[in-house]
Amino acid sequence: MRRVSILFLAFLCFIVGVAFIATPIPLGAPLFALSLVLIVASSRSATRLVTGVRIRAPLFDRGVGFLERRAGRLGRTLRKTSPRRYPRRPVV
Repeated sequence: MRRVSILFLAFLCFIVGVAFIATPIPLGAPLFALSLVLIVASSRSATRLVTGVRIRAPLFDRGVGFLERRAGRLGRTLRKTSPRRYPRRPVV
């Protein structure tokens, strides 16, 4: 039940972040970051998905890396998705 409520809260933060993306006050970005942390903390499949996206998209990786450094305790949750933890596979 706790996991479902955390995922619901993450989804709610994401939807509110989308609603605030067009406002002059940048409230959307922190809400997106919070939803990302909540989803990664509660779902292994989301952790694998975020890790894959970080490997393929260097700009997203830099943004999440910025959040890792600035988020304090929440940054530890995002470090689980760091592509530097996994060696690159050779291209065949």
